[in-house]
Order: sequence, then C-alpha cells, then structure tokens
Amino acid sequence: MVSPKTLHARVHRQLLLILVPLALLAATLVATWTLAASPARPASPWLALGLGLGLTGALCLLLLQNVRRERYARELVAEKLRAQYRIQRELRSSEERHRSVVEQLEEGVVLLDGDLDILTANAAAQRIFGRPATELVGRSWLDSAWGAVRDDGSPYPAPERPVSVARQTGEPQLDGLIGIHRPDGRVAWLATNASPLRYLREDAPYAIVCSFVDVTESRARRRQLERQRTELADAQHISATGSWSADGGGVAVWSEELRRILGVRLGDVPPDVDGYVALVHAEDRERVAGEFGAAFAAGRACDSDHRMLRPDGREIHVHARVRAELGAGGEVLRVYGTTQDITDRVAAQRALRDSEERFRRSPRPPRWPSSRPTRRAA
Repeated sequence: MVSPKTLHARVHRQLLLILVPLALLAATLVATWTLAASPARPASPWLALGLGLGLTGALCLLLLQNVRRERYARELVAEKLRAQYRIQRELRSSEERHRSVVEQLEEGVVLLDGDLDILTANAAAQRIFGRPATELVGRSWLDSAWGAVRDDGSPYPAPERPVSVARQTGEPQLDGLIGIHRPDGRVAWLATNASPLRYLREDAPYAIVCSFVDVTESRARRRQLERQRTELADAQHISATGSWSADGGGVAVWSEELRRILGVRLGDVPPDVDGYVALVHAEDRERVAGEFGAAFAAGRACDSDHRMLRPDGREIHVHARVRAELGAGGEVLRVYGTTQDITDRVAAQRALRDSEERFRRSPRPPRWPSSRPTRRAA
C-alpha cells in the first residue's frame, strides 16, 4: 500500500512534467508576439520562436528521460521487493517444514544460545524432560537444578558436559551420556550429541544444537545383562565349566573360563569347533571328532569325556556336552556346548580304584577270638 507522502510526491512530479513545458511554451509565444508587434524589430520573431521551441523540446526530452529513469528505478525496486518477498516466503515455508519435522522426531532437540540458555525445545524434549516448553525456554542447560550425573552416579561438572565442551572447542561432541532428574524424581538417562553453529569466518559459536535420546530403559537392560554375565562368569569359575558357541556364519565365542581351562589366550586358537578339536589329546581326537560330527548332523546332544593337551604341556580331563540347532532344510544354524574340567574328579576316582585294588590284593588279617564273655547254659 502506497503511503500518502509517496502519493503526494508522485502527483507533484506529474504536475511539473505538464506545467513546466507549458509555461516555457507560453513564454516563447509571448516573446515572439512581442517581437513581432515591436516597430523596431531588433530581431526576427521567427528566430525567437525557433529558439523557444528548441528550448522547450530539450526540456521535454530531459523531463522524459528523468521519467524513464524514475520508472526504471521503481521497477527495479519493485523487482527487488518481489524477490525479497519470495525469499522471505520460502524461508518461512522452509522454517515451517523444518519445525514440523523436528516436532515429529522421537529424538529430543533443543537449541541453545551462546550462553547455553534454551531457545527452543521440540515435543520430544518436553516429554523426556517432563516439563512444558514454558518451563524450558530461557532456562540454562547448566542449571544445577537438573541434577546432572555421570553413568556411575557421580555429579557431572558443568564445564565437562558435552554442550560446554562443544562451545569451548567448537567441535561436535557425540555419544555423550548424562543423567538428569525429572520433576517426578526419576532419573532420565540421555545419549546426547552437541553440535556448535558458527557464522562464516567466526570461530566462536553463536548457538548449540543439542539432540538426545532417552536410553533409560536400554541402560537398565544393559546393566542387567552385565550383571547376568558377571554372575554367569562367577558360576562357571566356581564349577570349572566353560562354554562356547558358533553360528553358521563362522562367528564363534569362547568364554573366559573355557580359555582358562584350556590354557589359551584370546587369539591363540580359533574359537571354533576345529580349534577345540585341535587341542584334544591325539589318542582321543578322532573319537571326539566323530562324536561331535554325528551329534551336529543329527541335531542332538552329545556327552563326551576325553583328554585335552594344553599348550603348556599339561594333560587334563574334561567332560564336554555339545548340541546343534538345525534349520528346516537340515542345515546347521548354530552349535554350542560346555566343557567342564574333571581332572581332580578323575584323579580321585583313580586313587579310589587303586586303593580298592590294593585292598583286594592285600592278605586278609587273622580273625581273633571274641573278647566278649559268653553266657553259660543253665
């Protein structure tokens, strides 16, 4: 919409374009009539008329050129305004699309200013924090009320948090873990990424984008799994029983207790069936390989007592139990088993047999008469 001041200026210019040439033409005609009516006639009236018309024409050309320049300038300004409007409209549309995408994310996203105060927070961030946007916007990410803690439960100093390090170094900080206290008293564990935003040719970031995922449940499952693994390792160590498994893709795993029993370190022996059979005593190896192969082909369990020869030269006795899982077509999907060190039990059984054998071979002791008094018959 054109302002009144601009409209008045345009009207004045149009009047000048009309009145100035008319005034100059009228002055030329008056001068020509005066010269023609003068008895002295110092100059030809037609010369004066020609000069006046020439000046009028030149002035009209200048005014028309000025009009063209103004029209071109107005068109140029209008084109720039239209381009600026298009850019602003596209920018608003892009911002709306970006905001819509961010709002639909399951990942929490907050935008922090240079002082690490929260500028915006999407719906996921509000849900994870347990607070509405009105309580988040303007609040410092380093506020002690968050009760930030490390993975081990110790306090998380503000200068060491990922967003602080990203602001100080200007480098993205990925895969950070931080715990914050929600209003309901629960601790939410967040896997965070912090990325600084910088203007061109400026080192200091003007904002930080912090994204995070609530990993509270997965962290609890991971810690439970770690406890179960620790308990399993303790149980295997107490019972001197190791375990192993291998899938059809060649991925095999030996437990730490199995490596301890066999006297090998990680990487010394391939952790597969062939690597295990290679450690079997030479006199038992063929039998064990046949037992394992038959069990794997039939998909059944197999128990085997045999000797193992450790790399240090020590011979041990073990009890192994293996099993295979077969697919619909009879292919082996997975094999697994356990190995228990029974060397002490075999030695005890052998000592017991030797003792019994010595007892059987030893002469019987003489039978002595009983020292108990006998009762005489009445």
